[in-house]
Amino acid sequence: MNIEFITQCGNSHELCHFLSKPYGFEVLLRLESFGEEDADNGIDDTYDAIRFNRPRKAAFSQYCAFLRDNNAIKYQTSALKKSKTVLRLSAEVIAQLKVAREQQRASR
Repeated sequence: MNIEFITQCGNSHELCHFLSKPYGFEVLLRLESFGEEDADNGIDDTYDAIRFNRPRKAAFSQYCAFLRDNNAIKYQTSALKKSKTVLRLSAEVIAQLKVAREQQRASR
């Protein structure tokens, strides 16, 4: 990963929302990882996973709602616990991440 990849993310309509907060890029990468692992990560679990520039919990919840409203993430019901909401990247964000990574590899 290099600055070109981050620039491509910032230029993408689907990914740019993750660069609007100091912790947003980390959230993007963590949600991608959680999705690949099919982890049961709710808002609290995702918040706890943030290591750098962690906001207050209320601000993080608002940021998640902002991402959901901009179709960057989806809220899903947990398969393990029906009262839990799991966060997942939207299909559009996953596709744009793939494009950004392919463009990064092509530019090497």
